Amino acid sequence: MFNYGYQLGVSDAQQMREKYFDIRDLIKQGPTLHCKKGHIKGLIFEGYIELYDDKSVKTVYGTGTWLHSYEAKVHLDYFGQSDTPVCHTLMGFSTGYMSTIFQFEVKVVEKTCVARGDESCTWEVYTVNQLLDESKERSENQVSFDLIEIGNIQSKMIQAIIDGATVEDILKEAEKTFGRTFLIEDIFYNFAHSTILSESDRQFIEQDMRIYDQKEREQLGTYFFEKRQQLSFTKKVIQLDKHVRLTNTVVVKNKVVAYLSMISMHSKTFTSYDYLLLSRMTNVISVLLMMNSVLAKSKAEDESKFTNEILHQRLTDKNQIQSRSRYYGIDINQLYTVAILRWSTSIVKIQKEIENFIRRHLKKQRTLISFKEQELVILLFHPLKDHAFILKVFSNLREAIIEQFPNYPVQIGYSDIGQSIWEASSHYNEAAIALVSSPNASITAFKDISILSIFINDLNTEHIKQLAKNRFAGIFSLKEQKRNELLETLYIYLNNNLKIETTMRLLNISKSGLLYRLENLKEYMNTDFKDVNENFQILLLLKTIDIYSKSSNIQNGDFLVDFRDS
Repeated sequence: MFNYGYQLGVSDAQQMREKYFDIRDLIKQGPTLHCKKGHIKGLIFEGYIELYDDKSVKTVYGTGTWLHSYEAKVHLDYFGQSDTPVCHTLMGFSTGYMSTIFQFEVKVVEKTCVARGDESCTWEVYTVNQLLDESKERSENQVSFDLIEIGNIQSKMIQAIIDGATVEDILKEAEKTFGRTFLIEDIFYNFAHSTILSESDRQFIEQDMRIYDQKEREQLGTYFFEKRQQLSFTKKVIQLDKHVRLTNTVVVKNKVVAYLSMISMHSKTFTSYDYLLLSRMTNVISVLLMMNSVLAKSKAEDESKFTNEILHQRLTDKNQIQSRSRYYGIDINQLYTVAILRWSTSIVKIQKEIENFIRRHLKKQRTLISFKEQELVILLFHPLKDHAFILKVFSNLREAIIEQFPNYPVQIGYSDIGQSIWEASSHYNEAAIALVSSPNASITAFKDISILSIFINDLNTEHIKQLAKNRFAGIFSLKEQKRNELLETLYIYLNNNLKIETTMRLLNISKSGLLYRLENLKEYMNTDFKDVNENFQILLLLKTIDIYSKSSNIQNGDFLVDFRDS
């Protein structure tokens, strides 16, 4: 019966090779022909087919299920239950068909059979010569399992995850079971988790990946991060200077979130069995990271809510605050600093990724974090009143963010050092003032800003607008170029105590040109600049407009004034 099935398979394969040229189309026709002949009513296949560059098949390894095998049914009807699998025609057909289209010998073995009392008729297919060669390559601790056993191991690992197993637990079990070294990296190829690696091996791998990461960024271009999120690939070998890896993307909710790799520090040819193991481990890690993501999101949302309640004084029970803060590993009796991070470019699409990156970067610090729209707030707790330490933490954080997300510039403003958690709201306002007081600075401390910045922040901005419109009505009625020219002249003239020579030098204009502008200003403003108090009020209003325009990113031409340093 096997030989009969084999000849059927060879004959059908030869006919199909005349109609189809793509190996993938030829593979798809096999189950269809099986069903048309009435051998089965359906087929399930899972496994790995490795192709050469010319699309010919290099090796195959997989498992399948024949649905409603006619041979099993006939055997039960006429002979009763068998002690061994009986689907010989099906095995023969599959062997003959695949050996012909692949152009090398494959072996199909029925593993379970309905006629034997099993739940289904399952089979395993493999490349005969390839598996013989691979068996020699495996070290003693690299135990071989068939697909059904691997599937059972995968199921046990997923159950272990449900029961609370960590990433480290799963990787340790994988190394023990399969004898391979696995490594998980984030989307920037930073180490996240791994099986046991020596410190020197880890350094070699990190060195390799820094170079690889930079080259890939250059290839992907400006929005490399977003492209990486969508750049899903299935098991590719990456040969690097110090190590070689078989890598797969870990995809959660249609986004690449990590990479899972099988690592070798020596020259190695990965086998189809390695590809299969990595595929199954990727499934396990995807489930684990998805569950961790759900838990992390829930914790982050709770932390954000708790942080906002502190900042906006919605919690008044100190015992409740202390109890909840201990959950996040925070001692609220320590000194603290409030920082606000703000982005000028929309980060809606990658907000979660940025938040996760910041949390990983600050994992050694004691922090509470809240994220809302374009703004992230950090409460940094620290034991000492050390301004240099605080600046270093936030400077390093900003540099790391810019390095990983270069298309999303961020500014940081942070407060003076707080001593009581009940004053957190006040320190949050300090951070907000620091952030808007120096719009062109990448990072600003509240202790370093001018008094005028505080003055502006506390004023009603509509009053500023109205006061400016009234005082500079004549100038604001002019065209933009003329208006800005006069306002700049007025600012520099008053800011330098009415000194003609200094004003000429800073404006780089002639004396006659300056005097002409001053006459225009006297006319439009109805003043002769002889009243010291009036001059001070005009200068103060000009400084207010300048700071307000920049800090608020005003686009209204009436208030967009760019004064030179003087």
